Amino acid sequence: MKIIRHLTAVIFLVLALLQFTTNTASAEPSVKLINGTKEKLNYSIYWSGIYVGKAELTASKNAEKVTITLKVDSAPVISFFYTVDDYAQSIVSNGLPVHFRLKQREGRHRGDKETFFDYQTGKIEHFNYLKKTRDAHNPAGIVYWDLIAGFYTVRHQQLTVGKPHTIKLFDNNKMFEAEVSVLRRETIELKTGREVKSIVIKPKLDTEALFKRKGDMVIWLSDDTQRMPVKVETTAPIGSVTAELSSYTAE
Repeated sequence: MKIIRHLTAVIFLVLALLQFTTNTASAEPSVKLINGTKEKLNYSIYWSGIYVGKAELTASKNAEKVTITLKVDSAPVISFFYTVDDYAQSIVSNGLPVHFRLKQREGRHRGDKETFFDYQTGKIEHFNYLKKTRDAHNPAGIVYWDLIAGFYTVRHQQLTVGKPHTIKLFDNNKMFEAEVSVLRRETIELKTGREVKSIVIKPKLDTEALFKRKGDMVIWLSDDTQRMPVKVETTAPIGSVTAELSSYTAE
């Protein structure tokens, strides 16, 4: 059931590809990641128009520390023959990523990985607990963001149609750079009936570190100060997968 596993990859990628700056380790500790003290975004995931799962993204702030949690679950009818139950948590302190944990249950596939970012010592450590491996990387003074934390920095970046952006990510024990094109501005209507003025972007990946996909991926960000990812579409091995923002709350 690669289609169902693909829906999880869509959610993780849309969150990962929203960090458009190439920050260095001297990044200011005042980087703002969250408005208020807590917020929650809920997504509905569809395969060729059929509801197949949901995702919940929450973020909370305490002093200079921000904790971001993502949960992805398959719909009950899908879980009957292929369960998706994924959990990820990212911690950012003083404007820099410090910790990322990912636990996956996708059908027969299992994953349990943890990454520690220490930019004072210049080291990124990655643990794969199921394979019982430990690897260390030297980011050479460059900040690489995990799959979740990168999402929250986009709200304060300038996006110009026709101007590409490069992003630096650490995923699956690899450091790599990706390019994101800003395609256009347009108004879309979500399945909830809500119309949203959006900025449309398209990521270009030269790596398979995240997942293998067929065709392009397109992401719609709200064209306002929130810059929330309201919709993402990508081509699956059969049909297409779409994730749409269904609700948003903040404190």
